[in-house]
Amino acid sequence: MSSAVHDSNKFGVCTDILLFYVRSEEAGFNPQYNKDSPEYQDYIRERFTMVDETGRRFQATSLVNPAYRPNLIYEYKGYKPPPNGWMITKEKWSNGIVRVVSIFQETKPEGFAGKATRMN
Repeated sequence: MSSAVHDSNKFGVCTDILLFYVRSEEAGFNPQYNKDSPEYQDYIRERFTMVDETGRRFQATSLVNPAYRPNLIYEYKGYKPPPNGWMITKEKWSNGIVRVVSIFQETKPEGFAGKATRMN
């Protein structure tokens, strides 16, 4: 079915195609991002400043939701929720999508101003 109101049992039919035409073979195509470029590596080093025990870089972020979200107010592993609720759902905590960094527990044993990282 194609309606958003009904359940569906297949993916929608959507395709993006990028065509690149040039008049001569001397024209070049410069990709916008390249993981091996020095600029990209600098970006990663500047923004993902923390490194876990396996060498994987990550970025610490607040667990506090900036806006009031009643569905995100719950106690998690003894930590009381902040007044606006957590930034993430309880399901993401339990599925391992978000991992709490150990410094969070050591620096804020009473609760909610900790740091976390998304696991891709």
